[in-house]
Amino acid sequence: MPMTRDQPPPDGTTPACYVPARTGGPSKWNSPRGGTVPALAATAVPAYCETLPRTAPSVAKARRLISASLRVWSLDAGVAAACLIVSELATNSVKHARGPTVLVRVSRPGPRRVRVAVVDLSRTLPTLITAGVDDETGRGMAALADLSAAWGADPLPWGKRVWAELDVPQEDS
Repeated sequence: MPMTRDQPPPDGTTPACYVPARTGGPSKWNSPRGGTVPALAATAVPAYCETLPRTAPSVAKARRLISASLRVWSLDAGVAAACLIVSELATNSVKHARGPTVLVRVSRPGPRRVRVAVVDLSRTLPTLITAGVDDETGRGMAALADLSAAWGADPLPWGKRVWAELDVPQEDS
């Protein structure tokens, strides 16, 4: 079923933007919540994104966006892993970034590949560390690296984009 920019996920939530396959230069899409959300225009990759407050409750909202998007794309088998990935990325932004908001984006660069990204205003890039047995934190990025097919961080003039790609397995018939 072809989707349009304004089509909400089936669970009734309304994404801040839907980027349909198209060509052209960089642009900004109007958000139904006001303001604009950056969109990668030349990629021809469908995506949902939402600007959220940089608060702990936004982590659950990010999971709902990811879950609804994967279900729209009939990639239900990847929901649990993608939600774990966005939980780590969004939590890191809530804890370590600055500014009032973060941008959560999920795109579909391939038929069974999903890219989850979080953009924030911190220029500090994430690093993999080895957490000790008694450490209470420090395991999230290692778990993300194990779950994902690829991951990285892109420095931006105002902050960074941290992303992970997941290959969604075929569901058993």
